[in-house]
Amino acid sequence: MVSFSDASGPAPSAVYVERELPPGGTSAYLAARRGGARSIGFWADDQRRERVAAVVPLSAGGGVARFQVLGAHGELIGTLTREKALRGRGLRTRWTVHQPDGPEAVKFKGRIIWWWMW
Repeated sequence: MVSFSDASGPAPSAVYVERELPPGGTSAYLAARRGGARSIGFWADDQRRERVAAVVPLSAGGGVARFQVLGAHGELIGTLTREKALRGRGLRTRWTVHQPDGPEAVKFKGRIIWWWMW
């Protein structure tokens, strides 16, 4: 469960997700996406008046992409790292979540038995 409340009011019941385009527009977004970088905004309303959080790229290249998760006021919530399959650490894509003062969480995409059967 993720709570978007900062204790100053109730947390939103729904969050609107929007892909954010870089300054170069759609072509710049597609070029960045090929490298694994993308920016996503989370909004409390469909009019985009109140930002709840954002995921912004730190670096991307060589099959590894790093993202920062920022809160409504730009504060760091955590860092995400995505390592593509067969690039360094293993056979499956690996997602790692680093929290500033918390434990590290790791998740792998898919199950190895199905990758082997495929």
